[in-house]
Amino acid sequence: MTHDNPLPDEATRPPPILATFVSDTSEPGIPAAPAPAADATRPVAARARIWPTVTVPILAIILSAILSTAAIVIAALVDAGPTTMSDSSLYWIWLEDFYTRPEGLFVISVPSQSVLLCAALGAALLSPIPWQCRLGLARGALPVWNWFAFAIATPMVGLVTWFVASHFLTDMGENLEVLNRIMGSFGGSRLPLVFLLIALIPGVVEELLFRGYVQTRLLARLPAGVAILISSVLFAIAHMDPIHSLLVLPLGIWMGVVAWQAKSILPAMLCHIVNNSVSILETQLNSPDTVDNHFTYTDWGILLACGPAMIVSVFLLTQAGVTAGPTTSEKLL
Repeated sequence: MTHDNPLPDEATRPPPILATFVSDTSEPGIPAAPAPAADATRPVAARARIWPTVTVPILAIILSAILSTAAIVIAALVDAGPTTMSDSSLYWIWLEDFYTRPEGLFVISVPSQSVLLCAALGAALLSPIPWQCRLGLARGALPVWNWFAFAIATPMVGLVTWFVASHFLTDMGENLEVLNRIMGSFGGSRLPLVFLLIALIPGVVEELLFRGYVQTRLLARLPAGVAILISSVLFAIAHMDPIHSLLVLPLGIWMGVVAWQAKSILPAMLCHIVNNSVSILETQLNSPDTVDNHFTYTDWGILLACGPAMIVSVFLLTQAGVTAGPTTSEKLL
């Protein structure tokens, strides 16, 4: 006895709902457009979807803010007690002191970075594409020495951005001032902890999410400039503070261009780590009364060291664009 509607086998069974939510391919159940007759023997690839690529980082940013706030509140209740939480002036005094301690640096960095890391790796693992390829973790198309040229040039982006912004903004914002005080307060034997939590971890995690998961997919569907801009805006929003977000937007665009032309996020990671490391060293070398000056000795040092590297990097990136082969994102289509 036969049945007209047999039970679905593995090939026809729909994917899990969670995998469908973050999958990069088109929705199940919707047949792909038929291939032209001349290419009838070639498989038709499903078009990559954009909305999960944008939704995942937005949800991660929101959850990161919630978790970071909860961690600070719990730390305040445990370390200072409910009285401090009920008095705003006492709370801000406690908070500034707390951030200059190792446990404060841990609270300000680890919860948010953990959320971003889980978002990038989790969504990539649920993708039908191998997760290393999905995140742009490839050797790339450029020699490794090019990576170091890009990395040395990267602080120049921040220097120029800060110099231009200082002519339009009279106040760089309380959050940036607090961040500078935090980085400047950790010296001596505690300095490696600052490099770990402020430079190394964010440099890896944020690139995995924004240049890896987001930009790699957007490049498969959108013009390069649009894809880089969207991923950079999301990267800037993740810094929460409006002024800080505005200042890191050009940095995000620079690292997006590097990842795009190198066909790998690894050089962008190196750029990010070097940029944050230089920022830490600046806060260690500059005294507090030099913060508002237009140019310090360290700024001149950055200009002299990173300026030539930027010229070389622009040339290398231009040449990479001329001789580029298929990008990682094009192979994902």
